[in-house]
Amino acid sequence: MTRILTDNLEDFGIANRNWQGIPSMDMASDGTLYASWYSGGTGEGSENYVIMHRSDDNGRTFSDPIAAVAPDGNIRAYDPAVFTDPDGNLRWYWAQSYGMYDGRCGVWQSILGSEGFEKPERICNGIMMNKPTVLSGGRWLVPAALWNMDPYFKFGKGRMEIEHEVHPGCYAVASDDNGETFYEAGLVKNTAPSPDEHMIVEKKDGFLWMLVRTKYGIGESYSNDNGETWSELKPSSIPSPVSRFFIRRMPSGRLLLINHYEFTGRNNLTALLSDDDGATWPYKLLLDEREHVSYPDAAIHPDGTINIIYDRDRYGVSEILTACITEEEILASKLQNPASYLKNVISSR
Repeated sequence: MTRILTDNLEDFGIANRNWQGIPSMDMASDGTLYASWYSGGTGEGSENYVIMHRSDDNGRTFSDPIAAVAPDGNIRAYDPAVFTDPDGNLRWYWAQSYGMYDGRCGVWQSILGSEGFEKPERICNGIMMNKPTVLSGGRWLVPAALWNMDPYFKFGKGRMEIEHEVHPGCYAVASDDNGETFYEAGLVKNTAPSPDEHMIVEKKDGFLWMLVRTKYGIGESYSNDNGETWSELKPSSIPSPVSRFFIRRMPSGRLLLINHYEFTGRNNLTALLSDDDGATWPYKLLLDEREHVSYPDAAIHPDGTINIIYDRDRYGVSEILTACITEEEILASKLQNPASYLKNVISSR
């Protein structure tokens, strides 16, 4: 049984972690930031667990773990995502699989209530590494994926007993009742599969734009029916060193992209803005030029302030870092606000 642990969390503290990474963050309705990442064992594998931390000072410092998910036996918990829904509910998502990867996995969620995180529930097959997208019409789309990477994540029925046929690819898992129930809508097949860490944004013309991590960088697909069907995946014009990225609509209407820019690897993590719906990205602010910086996620305030989280050197210094910037600072390519900051370490070994 999967449960949220909230007592006696000393074993999940930084002193007992051999590595850590793959963070996510969002802001609750009261302004508190919640951040989750995963660790456990000596690397990615069946000993992994996810942990939740809280910040009351705009992301400069975070608490020790306030909650953890560490299933018994050979069940792995990993790849968390934190999301505040339109009603202000903070939702904590993560993936579970039997061992490293069992071919089906599952996306689980727990909602933060008045008494803490509620009993978790499984919402769909797959792995969800990025926030859901809420469309203008109210539909939610959860970017869950089933990976097919030979030999590391080779998909096959032989991995476990499954109740029905499942197919690898990038799913748009839909909810039309504000996250109460979910169903598999459209599927995009990744013809150059890497871990399929996709995100979806709604274009101003109503089309949906799915961006997918691939072996060549970032692929793209489009839907004009709210995610029920999708075009064939093709290379996008966005360069990438093959790593997770973040894309989201800002309150101003611009698109925000956090990705590596003019990179030689996983370096030069940069915040970019587009005012032509992703055709060009003329506005840029360098967040961290160093090597081994990766996997950004962000919480966007109504006033355009952006709290960012990412990792550096997962198996070395194992840093989790935050930044706080404004939309105006990306436009100006420099920090201007006294409350803004970069390269702030909130956890390290």
